[in-house]
Amino acid sequence: KNSPLPKQIGHLQELKVSWEFTPMANGSYNGIIQMYISPRAIGGVERDILIGIDYFGWPLSGESGQYFVETVDIAGHRWYHSYNPSHNEGQHIVFYRTQPIQSVTDLDIKAFIDYCVAMEYFEPTEYLVTLEHGWEIIRGEGSFTTEYFDYTLR
Repeated sequence: KNSPLPKQIGHLQELKVSWEFTPMANGSYNGIIQMYISPRAIGGVERDILIGIDYFGWPLSGESGQYFVETVDIAGHRWYHSYNPSHNEGQHIVFYRTQPIQSVTDLDIKAFIDYCVAMEYFEPTEYLVTLEHGWEIIRGEGSFTTEYFDYTLR
């Protein structure tokens, strides 16, 4: 009812995430912050931004078919980055921290959005429609506990 989303990209003043989690896995996994971007405020998601802050055995092993084309410095950290404009679910924009960690405090997510706009992946007139966090077990089994999650969106 009182969700701040969707919000037009050009009107974002601040978007920060704090997240602490504990992975307990015996296979390949990732811990991600994910956003969906759309040219419309409702429906029609066409862009997927994935920010991986923790992973093991994936995605850098190439198991996913995801190849990182460059490293970039965003929000005070170095990230592996790839862009796939023809992913089966729309544009797929991916960042994985070069050094995995299990917590972030006030990670500047808007800096990733600003980078994407500067690279012309999408326009500032488009909308941020979702902000999510979680993890994927790629192979093996395990559990994942979120100790804390918070965000600031203005």
